[in-house]
Amino acid sequence: MKRSSFCVAILSAAIAGSVFAHGAYARFGGALAEVDDTYFELVNKNGAGTIYVTENHESEVSTKGASGKLVVNNGGKKTEVPLQASGTNSLDTKGDAKLVAGAKVEATITFADKKTVKVSFVSK
Repeated sequence: MKRSSFCVAILSAAIAGSVFAHGAYARFGGALAEVDDTYFELVNKNGAGTIYVTENHESEVSTKGASGKLVVNNGGKKTEVPLQASGTNSLDTKGDAKLVAGAKVEATITFADKKTVKVSFVSK
């Protein structure tokens, strides 16, 4: 029993080490997704949503001039709300996105340089 516990501890440490080595952790406690070395973190704030954007999960990606939409599928009920730039590296939903834990979410974000990215999440 002790040997198996030790093996589990070593394996867990190895996995955690590889995750943190790549910086892939949710800084704000939200759902994390990666597209082309850019990280998107969806944070549920009482039904509304904020998406934080970083590169290598450390350097902030400017969202100035960015916009988009968030589509929330909660048990077959779809809600679509616009996204608007709200900070140096974040976008907020405009209106109640009806985010709940377990909802499937797709964000379409167009940055100021006209690059469009689609990101999928499962809300926390």
